[in-house]
Amino acid sequence: MGVYTGNKRELFRGLDGTSSRDFVFYSNILISHGLISDGTTISHDACRQQVLNYLLMHEEKEREDQISWLNHKRNIYMLPREFFEWLENDERACCWAWGRLIIKPITPPVQSAFSFIENYKGFNETDFYSKPRIYPSNQKERLEAIIYFFDTTGYLLDFLTNTIETMKEAWATIYNNAHPLKFISPTNSEQCEWAWNYLNEHQMALSIFKPMNYSEKYLATVASLDLNDTHKDTKKLFTISMKKAWDQKKYRQKQEGKKPLNTYIRKETKAKLDWLSEQRGQNINKTIEWLIDKEYESHINAQGFWEERFK
Repeated sequence: MGVYTGNKRELFRGLDGTSSRDFVFYSNILISHGLISDGTTISHDACRQQVLNYLLMHEEKEREDQISWLNHKRNIYMLPREFFEWLENDERACCWAWGRLIIKPITPPVQSAFSFIENYKGFNETDFYSKPRIYPSNQKERLEAIIYFFDTTGYLLDFLTNTIETMKEAWATIYNNAHPLKFISPTNSEQCEWAWNYLNEHQMALSIFKPMNYSEKYLATVASLDLNDTHKDTKKLFTISMKKAWDQKKYRQKQEGKKPLNTYIRKETKAKLDWLSEQRGQNINKTIEWLIDKEYESHINAQGFWEERFK
């Protein structure tokens, strides 16, 4: 069927929801019941057109019946948006939830809206893993993937509500514990790159994450630790070792181009050095460098003056 160019609002009148998410849901419901056969998609525009084309196949009274049927399906299978607000407003929570749905299968009821489909086995983490956008590159795509999963499981609201609330409770427990990477700044690209590489080197990074920039690497690093089921004391020891490794790295960087200087000076001279350091607002190392550089320059300048004079 061709693309309809008439009054689409008129055809969609009566639908309880007309958002992009709603049309993705309607499209998948129609596909799951064998009413359209264009293949599952999460393209909003494509789904909207699929629903439009389906409604165009029916006369007015039949169309009203189909709209009522879609509304019924929406009311019993689609979670209200507010159930996802805790993910929408928290990148860390959303990244954790996305990973959890992949690596921790949910236990569904025996039957779903899609159970009549031949060879249907129910949704689990493998199904979610095979969904489009399996490697989302940002918060928006990650949230869309989670919502898409819940919208296309075909399970009743009671089960979906229990599932999302159980996840929320599990997240609250994680969130109320100490943050695993307080010493890593999410805006420091060097730290974020290093942290993700460190986890990979120690086989702690989850392969489900494919971060493409430092912000995503930070989220993937934190989520890998959040999703790790090892005892919290073991995890704490790992993060302590990780922080020590970072501190050592920064210390070595600071020492580049420097040589140790071990010597003894008189107490009176040390007191004078301390006073000079305080006056200049520098540490002792900087003050010593300043004194040496100053004296060296005076000798070099004096030597150049006499060499020039006696040419």
